[in-house]
Amino acid sequence: MAVSCWYLVVESLGKWWVDCEGKPFGPFEARESATYGAIRLAEIFGEDDKQLQVMVPGEDGQFHVVWEKLGPASPVGLPAEGNLRLT
Repeated sequence: MAVSCWYLVVESLGKWWVDCEGKPFGPFEARESATYGAIRLAEIFGEDDKQLQVMVPGEDGQFHVVWEKLGPASPVGLPAEGNLRLT
C-alpha cells in the first residue's frame, strides 16, 4: 500500500509548521507541539482507507516517521516502531 499523505513537521523562520500536500498548518512554537498538531490533523482529516505518516526531522537532518496509520486494518494511528520519541 502506498502512503496516501505525509504530514511533515518543518521549521521556517524560527517557527514550526505542518505541511500536508503543500498546505501549511501553523505556526507552532515548538517541534513537539507541531508534531502533536500533525498527528491530530492526520487523525481528523486523514482518509480512513489510506496509509498516513507523520514525519519529523531528526538530529541527523533526515525525516523520521513518528506516527503512522496503515489503513483500514489499523483503525487507530500508532506511534511508529511502538512509541513516539521526539529526539
